[in-house]
Amino acid sequence: MKQYAVDKPLPGPDAFMRILLDVRDAGKRTEEVPPGMYRFVTIFNNSRMDFTVYRGNVADSLQIIGSCPAYTLITFPFDGHVSNLLIEWIGPSGTTERCIVFLAAENFSLVGQFRHPQAITAGVEERVLVSRQASVGNLLQAASRILINAMFFINNDGTEARITLAHHIGATPHLLLPNISIPGNNAGSLSQVVLDAGQSLNISAFTGNITILGYGRGV
Repeated sequence: MKQYAVDKPLPGPDAFMRILLDVRDAGKRTEEVPPGMYRFVTIFNNSRMDFTVYRGNVADSLQIIGSCPAYTLITFPFDGHVSNLLIEWIGPSGTTERCIVFLAAENFSLVGQFRHPQAITAGVEERVLVSRQASVGNLLQAASRILINAMFFINNDGTEARITLAHHIGATPHLLLPNISIPGNNAGSLSQVVLDAGQSLNISAFTGNITILGYGRGV
């Protein structure tokens, strides 16, 4: 059985609403929200499911606010003048895992403990894996296994930027950031990605002036 909990909004400029989703099967949930109070959705997805948030009550591709892959933390802006959100998750059935969806008046970052998808050789120190401006092509190529603990996509301009990023496993690209919107002077983030030898992260498209910083272990 899936369990849910919702916290009531808090007053003041730092108001937020927290939706807990303990999931073990694919499903969906409609949530009422107070119009005009929130402007950002943060999905703290510590589960194997892929989550998508829609405006309204129907899974309409034209009403998607944002999508979040498994074991990832992403923030999206949205038009706060809506009264309902639909949260949908898809993926394989299994043990119960948790996703937390935050609605916030202000953009804020969260630090969470994500499950390591694979083990990394002990004794390898944390380091900067990537530090560069966004450009189309390979962002990071693994010569041996790499654990990316956190990667930040920093929009240096005051206007919206967008980026599409995929994890290439053999000849197959798996989208991690599908044309994700980054608001002006804000940052998006990606957590807990493992690259085995020969695999890569690849940027297929982007707009704007984006600095990318990635931290983790491996060579």
